[in-house]
Amino acid sequence: MMTPQVPETDSTSGEVPQEMFDAVLDDLLANTGGTRADVTFVKAEQVTWNDGSLGCPEPGVMYTQAIIDGYQVVFSVGDTTYDYHLSDRGSFVLCQNSFSPGTGAGTPTQ
Repeated sequence: MMTPQVPETDSTSGEVPQEMFDAVLDDLLANTGGTRADVTFVKAEQVTWNDGSLGCPEPGVMYTQAIIDGYQVVFSVGDTTYDYHLSDRGSFVLCQNSFSPGTGAGTPTQ
């Protein structure tokens, strides 16, 4: 398995800042009980979310209705994919409703 690595960059480059990447990776490892060797890095990209739900709304929860700049980081462990949605301020959610472009959940930026 490949060890996930994202070079340290500033947030204006479109890459996930290293400390945010490490935070979601640590959360993944805590949730799965795995090690870095168990994790395959799938993708990381800059995203603009349509609201404070970060593309993962929960029924009955109200969210800020503002555009939120952030990131999407996807890992896999075995046959399971883990889709993390982050704000540019460092908050994140493990999204159970997988994001895909064109659903209105968020807009990937190139």
